[in-house]
Amino acid sequence: MENFNEAIEKQVKIFDDINAKLPVVVSSVDTVFREKTLLAIFAEVNKDLRMREINRSRVASPNNAANLASDKQKKFMDSLKIPYTASTTKKEASDLIAAKTA
Repeated sequence: MENFNEAIEKQVKIFDDINAKLPVVVSSVDTVFREKTLLAIFAEVNKDLRMREINRSRVASPNNAANLASDKQKKFMDSLKIPYTASTTKKEASDLIAAKTA
């Protein structure tokens, strides 16, 4: 896990990299547009990075609450008389249902 200073350094580098790729500013109107564009792209890049980290943590711990079979899946498995455990994941439930209904 990176420390706070490393995280800030990474963010500054991303910001600078994006800034370097935007067109050269000609007027004050261009400056405002450039700054808004830069901030919008920066925000989107950070959202993507956060989502990657979230997805990595989900893969790393497949039995976390977000990945456990939903109540709807459990009810459907009950109706099909498919045995499952409290740690059955959404993927496992989906596979079990697909195998039973194929």
